[in-house]
Amino acid sequence: MHGVFHKGFRDFVLEEYGDRAWAAARDASGVDRQVYLAVNYYPDAEFISLVEGVDSAVDDSPFDFLEAFGRFMAGRLLDTYGRTVDDGWDALTVVERAESDVHAALREHNPELSPPRLDCTREGPDRVRVVYGSSRRLCPVAVGLVRGVGEEFGEALSVTEERCVHRGDERCVLVVTRR
Repeated sequence: MHGVFHKGFRDFVLEEYGDRAWAAARDASGVDRQVYLAVNYYPDAEFISLVEGVDSAVDDSPFDFLEAFGRFMAGRLLDTYGRTVDDGWDALTVVERAESDVHAALREHNPELSPPRLDCTREGPDRVRVVYGSSRRLCPVAVGLVRGVGEEFGEALSVTEERCVHRGDERCVLVVTRR
């Protein structure tokens, strides 16, 4: 997994929950790394262990926590990868083009990267359907990222999860609507 997520996760936990929560995550996960560099790559299992480890230190449900993390990351990812986003795009266009323009560019630039596979279909001027596929099963982060992109663009986006791997479905299906 790209270090931007590991670093962002550490920053999120420290900013939103404090040193005790980060220490609890590291202790529970057995990860003793002090620093994450956004440009490096780290094991997926390390990220998942930290996520599971922080669960004991926060009152939020794991899904709410991961969604909040996604919202936190939206602005950082737009800052980091904004060169792949056209100036004329709105929030729904960013969501619609996440795979074809953003993820594809990331994979081309570095084949080691493995962002989730997204099948994004524009179903109208105010609606995009996203089929999310990832063995990481971090769909709550995807929901948060979508909402966070809306916030970054000053647009209210609602997300309905029609299907979810956590409910036994093969893939997650998110319907994103501009309100």
